[in-house]
Amino acid sequence: MTVTIGSIVFASVYFAVAWTTKRASIGFDRSERVLWTAILIMLALLGVNKLFEGAVTNMGRMIAIDQGWYAHRRVFQVWLIAGVLAICSIGAIVLLLAARQASLSTRLALSATIMLLALGLTRDVSLHQMDHLIGERAIGLKLNWLLDVGGLGLVLFACGRAKSRR
Repeated sequence: MTVTIGSIVFASVYFAVAWTTKRASIGFDRSERVLWTAILIMLALLGVNKLFEGAVTNMGRMIAIDQGWYAHRRVFQVWLIAGVLAICSIGAIVLLLAARQASLSTRLALSATIMLLALGLTRDVSLHQMDHLIGERAIGLKLNWLLDVGGLGLVLFACGRAKSRR
C-alpha cells in the first residue's frame, strides 16, 4: 500500500464533498437530515478508502496466499463482486424507499453516493478484468476517474440544488 499524491487529492475531494453535504442538509427536516448524514458518512469512508486504495486488495491477496487458495481466487472474487453488487443494490432499494418522501436533491445525492460506494467496493475486490475495464479511456480520460468525478459531481449538483431550494 502506497499513499500517492493522486490518492491524497482524490481523498481530499471526497472529504470536501462530504463536508458540502453537511452544509446542504441545513434547513431540511430531521428525517431528511438523517439521509444527508448517511451520505456524509459514506463519502467520508470512501475518502478514507481512496486514501489507502489497494490496502483491502493487498490484505486479501496476503490471506489467499497464506491460506493456499490464491490460485483459485477468481471464483472467490466473482462471488465477492456479485455479493458487493447485490448488497449495494438492496441497500439502494431500501435507502431510496426510505427516501421516497425526501426531496429530489436528497434522492439524487443518495443514488450517486450508493453508485460511488458500489464502485469503490468493487474496485477493492476486483479481478484484473475489472481493473482493465475501469482503466479504459473514454474521451482521453480513465473510466475509473470519470465514474468517480461524475458521481461526486452529481452529489455536488444535488447539494447546490438543495441550497437553492431553501
